[in-house]
Amino acid sequence: MRAEPPLRGSEPVLGEGWLFALAAAGSLGVSLPRVCRELVLMGDSAELTAAAHVWGVPRAPGYPLWTALAHLVSLVPVGSPAFRVNLTSAAFHAIAIGFVALSAQRLSRSLAGGVAAAVSLSLANTFLFGSLYAEAFPLNDALFAALLWLAIRAEDRRGILLLFATAGLALAHHELALLALPAVAILAFRAMRRHRSPGWKAALAALLPFAASQGLLWLAYRRAPAVSSCDLGSGSGWAELLLRSEWGGLFGWARAATSEPVGERLGAMVLVWFASFGPIALASAVVGVLALLRERRDLCLGLSVAVALPGPLLAALYRGSVDGEVSHAVFERLSTMALVPIAVLAGVGVAAAARRVPRSWPVPRALPLALSVVPALPVLVFAPRVDMSRDAIGGAFARDLLRGVPDGALVLVSGDLYSGAVHYHCRALGECASVDVVAPGMLSRPFRRAQHELRHPTVLLPEGRMSLARAHELVERELPRRPVFVAPTLLTRAPELGLRFAFSPERLLARVYADDAAAAADLPRFVRVVAGMADGTECEGCALAPGRVTRPSQHVTVLLTYSSMMENASRRALRAGADDAGRALEARFREIDAAVGPQLSFSPGGYNP
Repeated sequence: MRAEPPLRGSEPVLGEGWLFALAAAGSLGVSLPRVCRELVLMGDSAELTAAAHVWGVPRAPGYPLWTALAHLVSLVPVGSPAFRVNLTSAAFHAIAIGFVALSAQRLSRSLAGGVAAAVSLSLANTFLFGSLYAEAFPLNDALFAALLWLAIRAEDRRGILLLFATAGLALAHHELALLALPAVAILAFRAMRRHRSPGWKAALAALLPFAASQGLLWLAYRRAPAVSSCDLGSGSGWAELLLRSEWGGLFGWARAATSEPVGERLGAMVLVWFASFGPIALASAVVGVLALLRERRDLCLGLSVAVALPGPLLAALYRGSVDGEVSHAVFERLSTMALVPIAVLAGVGVAAAARRVPRSWPVPRALPLALSVVPALPVLVFAPRVDMSRDAIGGAFARDLLRGVPDGALVLVSGDLYSGAVHYHCRALGECASVDVVAPGMLSRPFRRAQHELRHPTVLLPEGRMSLARAHELVERELPRRPVFVAPTLLTRAPELGLRFAFSPERLLARVYADDAAAAADLPRFVRVVAGMADGTECEGCALAPGRVTRPSQHVTVLLTYSSMMENASRRALRAGADDAGRALEARFREIDAAVGPQLSFSPGGYNP
């Protein structure tokens, strides 16, 4: 027996296949022209892009389904390798929007409800922004939307088993899927109770996709061990990956210390919702809650829980800062999951509101469809600003990082910004064959040290446990026989380097010298380099207009890194008598600082040359 949809009405509905296809195609029509054409240095995007390109294992939990699918997309010969992987986010969010349209139409029994939900989510600023660059969260959103749809339409044992199988895939992808399970259980409870849902079959249905995902991880590890975060040849490696041991454990983002009150993070979540949907769509979601409350309280409770757990609860658990552009952008990456059920409720609310129009009024029969676009109108004017198609700062940073570094040199890096660019430029594209690039802070674990010995056999590490604080020992050993460069961030994290050596700014790096006399002897070469930086021939990112960088976003970090680098180079150039180059670089970094404005939570890791 088929379950009756909760809301009754005579509005037209569309076949599920057609509605899904049209909603997904409409989403792609909005997002595809805006996808970033270059590497993106926000969050884990660069590392994930590199892992997808070679099909390796990125940081925990390894994202087996994402890396396999993204690798297939990366084989399509369109644009740059980074652009191809960025396209996956647009595709996954299109799938999410397709399922959202199906859920809203089924709950409201109205095509207008499905269209309203799809349009609202397609134009939601935060959701749209997440569609424009490679990240793991869009696939998480797609799986969440699929789980809600399967739970809402669960009618027989086959549907219930499919629901469990999808849950297994979601859990293998990201731990945030745990926040979806209570809502899914509530939504599917009636169907599972009616069919006395099979315990062992359901468990097997969830376990098999999870186990298959781990098999994909093993294949990826065997294919590209150099781009793998754990030793999957041992049981301890699997445990570290699944439990995210290296990154603070499961929900590690909820364990760090913060001085901000919970209210600030809850307020930040509400601001994300308001900026994403606008007042009309949020009001429609409230109407949707009330409409479901009258018809089916279990569905109302399930969707409310689907909003509350990845929304306010996640915000309360989150222990990072939300103060400042960069910190808020990091927080927004985690917030897109809650937008999925809000869009469903908004669609239900639009359909319910359309039914309140008296039938005696002389209104067109197409009024419900016309009303379906009204909730998105307040954010429609802001949607054109959500565009990364011209944002080239990430690719410029990756190319500038090793520009001009001589063959045989050693480069030490630290921090996600530099490490991400290295993953892509060196591990994926293989363009660092003549240079050794090492992140000393990542070499404390035996597996990482073994990887280092395979990748860089000529770079001998100090005896004992390697750490960031011992970076100066590595420099002492290598500087007499080769040029050594370090990322400026390393100088703030390993202060012993600044006490033992002299430095000179050089593009995005700092060149290391044994003492001030050695640095002074190399001054003529520095003047030539800084002149090239000033005219853009020696530094691609130095010539980029700040307006081409998408704001607000974490890419402001890259802008400020360039600003800090040019400020240091300008000061040394002026002291060396290279006035023209020094003043040109000064004008450039002041232009960036003026465009960026004050930042409350960013330290570019600058140093005084």
